[in-house]
Amino acid sequence: MRLTPERRQRIDLLKETLSKRVLVLDGAMGTSIQELDLTAQDFGGEDFEGCNEYLNLVHPTSIQKVHDDFVKAGADIIETNTFGGTPVVLDEYGLGNQAIEINLAAAKLARDAARRESSRPIWVAGSIGPTTKAISVTGGITFDELIENFYVQSKALHEGEVDYFLIETAQDTRNIKAALLAIHKLYETHEPIPIAVSGTIEPMGTMLAGQSVDALTVSLLHENLLYIGLNCATGPEFMTDHIRTLNYYSPWPIACVPNAGLPDENGKYIESPEMMGKILLNFGKNKWLNLIGGCCGTTPDHIAEFVKVAKQVPPRTDFHPRGSLLSGLETLEVTDEKRPLIVGERTNVIGSRKFKKLVVSEDFVQASEVARAQVKAGAHIIDICLSNPDRDELKDIDSFMSEVIKKVKVPLMIDSTDRVVIERALTYSQGKSIINSINLEDGEERFESIVPLGKKYGAAFVVGTIDEDPNQGMGVSRERKLQIARRSYDLLTNKYGVLPEDIYFDPLVFPCGTGDEQYKGSARETIEGLRLIKKEFPLCKTVLGISNVSFGLPASGREVLNSVFLYHCTQAGLDLAIVNSQSLLRFATIDESDKLICMNLIDNLGEDPIAEFAAHFRDRKAEPEKSKKDLPIEERLAQYIIEGSQDGLVPDLDEMLITMKPLEIINGPLMNGMDEVGRLFNNNELIVAEVLQSAESMKRAVTHLEQFIEKTESASRGKMILATVKGDVHDIGKNLVDIILSNNGFEVVNLGIKVSPEVLISAVREHEPDFIGLSGLLVKSAQQMVVTASDLKSSGINIPILVGGAALSQRFVDKNISKQYDGLVDYAQDAMQGLELAKKIVTEEGRNAYLETVRDRQSRTQELTTQEKSSFEATESRSAEVRILDTFPKPTDYERHILTKTPIENIWSFINPLMLYSRHLGIKGQHIKKILSGSIQDLKGDPHAEKAYEIYSAVETVKKSYRNRLFPKAVYQFFKAQGEKNQIHLFHPNDIPLATLEFPRQPREDGLCLSDYVQPVQGKPANSIGLFVVTCGAGIRDTATSLIKEGRYL
Repeated sequence: MRLTPERRQRIDLLKETLSKRVLVLDGAMGTSIQELDLTAQDFGGEDFEGCNEYLNLVHPTSIQKVHDDFVKAGADIIETNTFGGTPVVLDEYGLGNQAIEINLAAAKLARDAARRESSRPIWVAGSIGPTTKAISVTGGITFDELIENFYVQSKALHEGEVDYFLIETAQDTRNIKAALLAIHKLYETHEPIPIAVSGTIEPMGTMLAGQSVDALTVSLLHENLLYIGLNCATGPEFMTDHIRTLNYYSPWPIACVPNAGLPDENGKYIESPEMMGKILLNFGKNKWLNLIGGCCGTTPDHIAEFVKVAKQVPPRTDFHPRGSLLSGLETLEVTDEKRPLIVGERTNVIGSRKFKKLVVSEDFVQASEVARAQVKAGAHIIDICLSNPDRDELKDIDSFMSEVIKKVKVPLMIDSTDRVVIERALTYSQGKSIINSINLEDGEERFESIVPLGKKYGAAFVVGTIDEDPNQGMGVSRERKLQIARRSYDLLTNKYGVLPEDIYFDPLVFPCGTGDEQYKGSARETIEGLRLIKKEFPLCKTVLGISNVSFGLPASGREVLNSVFLYHCTQAGLDLAIVNSQSLLRFATIDESDKLICMNLIDNLGEDPIAEFAAHFRDRKAEPEKSKKDLPIEERLAQYIIEGSQDGLVPDLDEMLITMKPLEIINGPLMNGMDEVGRLFNNNELIVAEVLQSAESMKRAVTHLEQFIEKTESASRGKMILATVKGDVHDIGKNLVDIILSNNGFEVVNLGIKVSPEVLISAVREHEPDFIGLSGLLVKSAQQMVVTASDLKSSGINIPILVGGAALSQRFVDKNISKQYDGLVDYAQDAMQGLELAKKIVTEEGRNAYLETVRDRQSRTQELTTQEKSSFEATESRSAEVRILDTFPKPTDYERHILTKTPIENIWSFINPLMLYSRHLGIKGQHIKKILSGSIQDLKGDPHAEKAYEIYSAVETVKKSYRNRLFPKAVYQFFKAQGEKNQIHLFHPNDIPLATLEFPRQPREDGLCLSDYVQPVQGKPANSIGLFVVTCGAGIRDTATSLIKEGRYL
């Protein structure tokens, strides 16, 4: 399908305009639809209520109105109403077979709205949401199934004439890659249109699947994106550092599309257009942005404000290349300063007997622990090789990759000669991996076969210095190594379009201790060949399998030779070293006599350097490795859970069974470990994927111990019914709760999504659970929980209920849901807190105290909402010094807003560092300015400056260590106001008097009073006053007092 000339011209204009001015994307489709107050009939019936995408067919005028409102507000780009338009999401409503029709209709509605605006160009973005399946986190779908779903949606959007695809609210980069592959598949039959990607960074600082924003960017460097951006999850302020990071890494334009802050206790988003505009203006002044827009909670008023902002700032135009970059969940910059980076070699069936044995026995959980151990020992990359001629490599790569991606954050090196295996492995990687390897052994056949995979999935290449020469195919001499590297470089960069930064030359390492004549002195040739290649190709990188040099030599001397050889390769310019990171010796610790023996072998000096080396190391014993076995057994068991590790777990459980009963083990060391996991997660020191690994370790432990539990006992800690409430199809959070609780001894009955009160009531009666868990993402889901609690009460059910979801807050639960229910209702902010509350509910000794605490808190909350404020009599006249203005600013609303979920990082940013460090902690301003700017080197040699840095580091440690002790909250509200004498009168929005506040007046003639700054009483109140209360949370004073008593001062 070819583009029409009009469409092609429109797309070209979009690309051009994006570089000339900041464009404005529209606001929240979901928020706008909610404002229309549609009925179930408007959605096509009660079964389809909440399916916004179905409105494209059954109530198109509502979508037309949303588009028109955003166009009138000044938006340059409007999005199709297809966020949940994939068949897998629509299937939740039984509409999957109408996906093509729904997406086509949505694209046409948006295109028609764009055409209705004749005074300026309006572009249409085809919205592609993340689906309800984050494949790396919750699974529930295969990679190929994701591709097929995205293909169906993108094909319909393309044929509906969208101007570009917008893969948005991305939570898992594997989902993004599936969408990109689907779109490129579409381009085989349809003329390409641009693609943009917008990720979602959670308050924890990463995407849901664990990637940082820089790692996301690096993962997509193989794509020619229209732009990359961030949307959803938070307001713009929390995005500051992430947008700054994008500015550093992104070779494409950048978009910022935040929520209107975080929702209050009623699920209302609280940031006004002016509040958001001010922050976006700062981003724009820094030249960080090319596009701004609004996500959840943003309205046409927000977009109108963003249009004003866009006119005041220049677009980002400075795109710097960043050299050689790799990524897993985190970014790895391959720079000269970091040489050599370590590639862990033990996840290789050819080079590690232990790993091979685990793979052959199909114990892939333990096999993945080998990778984790390599990373813990310092590996920056993990080499993965499962090429065993006696096994099905493709099946093994599936089994191993599904486990290892849960265990390590570092980039992966896919080491295989099988093209199908390499491609399968790349589908599991969120990041930018390295393919090991390609060469010219069969001419260009390997280049032709493998290079397209790297460009398809985003990967770099190890390029071996091997060609098809029948006599000296493998480059042994330095000259042959350079000769082959030159030819490979020319082909890869000029014919195959590979960037020099993505080429990692492997000059080959040969065993220098076998006695083979052709390899004598080959170690020195490798060092010098490496030096020549680095000099001629400075943008390329180098890699060597270091351990090959010592093959066949005494074990006690191998690691010494490896370390000496590695040192000299590094001096010659080696970037990546494939070694066993767990047994790598420091060069500086090696005895000089050992170094001399090794150098003689490397340089082939003396009569028989091999015999000399063997004799020198023959009687020496290798150093034993330290292991978890050094810890007491109870600490070891807890550590398995904390690390999410299973290597050695079962034998240690068996040992513990000698002195402790199974249930004592579960409730003792294993639960201690899970408690620590919860603490680390709350400190943002663990991501969701790592918590799930811990849950898996817990499950394996409990499963093993269950066989030893007496029939009169039970390993089950209690039963829970879990459901997403009626009208809500989101289940990622709910499924996380299921995984965490079921792997911690709870029996979970998962009812799924869109669960009506009637179905829930029936399930409670059938299963007789200990408590209920309700989940919901949408704002309206919070209100549905109120209805559900009321219906449960009417049915005589009063077992505890735990509720959670993005639109909920502790305040809403205490004020609204708890009032409708006779039993306990409490709020769990995340799955780990849900586990803690569940343990309290089922623990007899702690239950009553917990219930009493919650009910006392809820009683006080409900009393405070009705408490009236005191008023005072006025006594004095206002000062004439204060001029009365003719016009006054107005707030966006007069409603009460309660903030309970503000990330602690946001609060740190409001603390003036110069005031904190110079005024309160006594650091000179010049020192703290250098520290804050990163000029740490300038402090060395100055004892006062070094002391300043010591204090700064101590403060940062305190912030990190005690962040889980802080529970910051705030409440604010604007009131209409008038001033009279020493009083300020506050009014309801309907101008009914609410309260009077009295303030002191300066004890002088015509003295000032705060009331003077408010419009005097005359007619209706026209001024507004904002009142707020903030707290660091309960217990912070006690913590400070305890630290003082312990003498722990800063």
